[in-house]
Amino acid sequence: MRIVLDTNCLLAIIPKVSPFRLVFDAFRFGQFELAVSSEILLEYQEIAAQKMTPQSSDNIIELLLKQPNTIKTEIFYRWQLITADPDDNKFTDTAISSGADYLITNDSHFRVLRAIPFPKVIVLSIQEFATLLQNRKRVAYSLTRFRRGLGYDPCFPSFRLPRSARLRQPGCFLWCG
Repeated sequence: MRIVLDTNCLLAIIPKVSPFRLVFDAFRFGQFELAVSSEILLEYQEIAAQKMTPQSSDNIIELLLKQPNTIKTEIFYRWQLITADPDDNKFTDTAISSGADYLITNDSHFRVLRAIPFPKVIVLSIQEFATLLQNRKRVAYSLTRFRRGLGYDPCFPSFRLPRSARLRQPGCFLWCG
């Protein structure tokens, strides 16, 4: 999964006490790719330097550049899809150029993208993306338990295995549902 992360969301996921810290940790552990352009990196650095100490902001940028799941993207065409705040177009252009699955932002200017059929850019809030990551983790955990023969996990009762996985097989205690 590849995403583009708006600056306001980057700043929200960094603090250790943030409710969205799981997004930053998932990035560090390579659970998704982060697409950035040189313009986005410059904005990250500029805004982080205003909100944090210079050393902290430099460390964040260095971490982003050294992560193997950071995708450096060149923008060859400017779509100019956001007219309310043209400075936000760098995130949209990067999402389109990199083939990102999602653009993560809490900025209301990006709502206009939901009505544009082409090029399609799926916009999620940081809350929606954190929920998506949690659900993917639960599914992976439950599937791992199933593959190991441990079956249904009562810790995640809302997860239901696909019908093909529930069919009774030799040595399996799951019945057809």
